[in-house]
Amino acid sequence: MLNTVAQQFQIFAALRFSQFRLYWIGLLAQVSGQMVMNVTMGWLAYELSGSPVFVGNVTLLLAIPPLTIGLFGGVLADRLDQRRIVATAQTIAAVGMTTLAWLTLSGNVERWHLMLFALLVGTVQSMDMPSRQALYPRLIPDRSHLPNAVALNAMTWQIVRLVGPALAGFIIADSVRGAGTTFLVSTAGFLTMVALVSRVRVMVPQVASRGSMLTNLREGGRYVWSTPALRSLTLMTYVTAFAGMGYLYVLPVFVGPEVLDLGSGSLGLLWSAGGIGSFFGVLTTPLVLRRFRPGRVMLTEGLAFGLALLAFSFTRDVTTAFAALIVVGLTSLAFMISVEVMVQSLVSDALRGRAMSIFQMSWSLPPLGAAVLNFLAGIVGAPGAIAIGAGVVLVNIALTALMVGTVRNLGAAPRHEAVASAKPAPAEPAG
Repeated sequence: MLNTVAQQFQIFAALRFSQFRLYWIGLLAQVSGQMVMNVTMGWLAYELSGSPVFVGNVTLLLAIPPLTIGLFGGVLADRLDQRRIVATAQTIAAVGMTTLAWLTLSGNVERWHLMLFALLVGTVQSMDMPSRQALYPRLIPDRSHLPNAVALNAMTWQIVRLVGPALAGFIIADSVRGAGTTFLVSTAGFLTMVALVSRVRVMVPQVASRGSMLTNLREGGRYVWSTPALRSLTLMTYVTAFAGMGYLYVLPVFVGPEVLDLGSGSLGLLWSAGGIGSFFGVLTTPLVLRRFRPGRVMLTEGLAFGLALLAFSFTRDVTTAFAALIVVGLTSLAFMISVEVMVQSLVSDALRGRAMSIFQMSWSLPPLGAAVLNFLAGIVGAPGAIAIGAGVVLVNIALTALMVGTVRNLGAAPRHEAVASAKPAPAEPAG
């Protein structure tokens, strides 16, 4: 059956490479831990405060470090062993989650604890994400499989979203002590990534950058800004991620008494709905990109995401909300994958860490956007806040389609680099 699916979508072709497969399993475990943590932190923040503004403050602290020091994570990714950076970051995250679990299980957790550990996790992610994005292309001896690897990376989130949030809601069971148990589940996921990434052997030797960190940082910024396609793709994605992707962090308020008046189990159900749609988006996007002009595919997916999010803002029952979020999940992930495939295909290996740290700031913007959406939710209500975000997404994509030919006309096949002759570098201890 796996071979049949692979022949149809070719998405699993990258898993034939053992080192990428090892990394991907570790990533799946890490994402599982992170997803459970995200759901639990949102629920616990609202449980302890009853305030959508405080939920927004917690998510804001997740976003601040990647936005302020995340670019230096890209510099480190181009200078140091990326495996060591990932392993160290995940070890720190595991220690943090274990501490938060102890505080929660003992009944001593307070609001400032959530804010502190949100800041810690945000800092870890700012160092971890660029290294992961720079590492996995080096594990593929044939770069023609890079689009499939990008989709598989995105698929980890979607596999987890199918079951992770619902499982987290079941374990929480509207209990603060249950939240402590889910934090321990997060710890296990982070430590699994540490164990597996430490065993990875790279297929392409890393080219370490020279000079000072500030010089390296300026080089990365000039490279992205002076490359029209990279500049346009990055700016378009920033606006879409800030205005639209933060809807997930508003869901704890949306399922509250103000709108749907449901419990934590329904919160997990709605998170899983987006995961179902996203899973199909991951499966189909590589196929669509091969058959149609990528620039037009990206813009169409972006417009569809904005419209689906706007439709969700008008739902008032769990069945309709579930259906709308399936479409939201499908279109949003299809859009992000389409953009990332093109970015990963365009960037140079020597600058990949820095270029991807700039692009991947888009993934740090949803918590920041969610802080704004939750603030607006306190004024106009959660449905109104989500509708405003959807409107911004639609305007952003429409203006890009009309005014930026660089994006609209993207259609060249990704740059393939055959590196099958490269010998794996020996694994190094990552602890």
